[in-house]
Amino acid sequence: MTEAQEKSPDWAQAWIDEQRERLENSLREGSVPSGDRDLGALFSRLGADWLSSYELLARASFPKSTVPLGWAREQEREWRDLASAQAEYRRLEAQIVAKLLAVHARALDRLQQAVRERTEQGRPFEEFRELYDLWIECGEEIYAEVARSEEYCRLQAALGNASIELRARQQKVLERGLKYFDLPTRSELNSVHRELRALRERLAELEVRLPRQAPSANNTTRATRARASQQASKRTSKRASK
Repeated sequence: MTEAQEKSPDWAQAWIDEQRERLENSLREGSVPSGDRDLGALFSRLGADWLSSYELLARASFPKSTVPLGWAREQEREWRDLASAQAEYRRLEAQIVAKLLAVHARALDRLQQAVRERTEQGRPFEEFRELYDLWIECGEEIYAEVARSEEYCRLQAALGNASIELRARQQKVLERGLKYFDLPTRSELNSVHRELRALRERLAELEVRLPRQAPSANNTTRATRARASQQASKRTSKRASK
């Protein structure tokens, strides 16, 4: 909010108008409003650019109208699957973004109604903090309504499944590239980790069992030594009698 808006008697409405303008810009860009310093948003944009390059390469190199043939048919199929998974994820992500932008718009509508009612009652907002808290409260109430809907739950679940599928397709393509350079893949490392964990569990089990078996082994050793001593005594006695 600018200094001029703060001095204006209808500064609350001016702030709402400013938020609406930002929302319209976000609708044109198809993204949720976020700050330039948001590292999570920056990472998401970089990841989207990286994946889009894969998608463009796959579309340009492997048109869907042809059947994978030749020595590179497996690679071609993997690239097609990756491009398809990426397209599905982006489609569902766009629907989620549209839902969140709708929540933002409805929150502003509810906030504007509250500002109008308080102005008519002669109780206008005097502090920005009060206005901001009410805006957050409106947004939380509307989001709770949307999040409990069956449509949103299904959409969220579908997006989660699509993200898992996309990650699996990415890993498959990357692992093939790593094998070309004779580098360890994620699957190979996971196999080594499982074997190492099994060996550790076996070693821990043996460490627990060995102390229990040690007394019986000691008793057996003592008994064996006693029998040997008795036999030696008998042989000595027989020799002495002769």
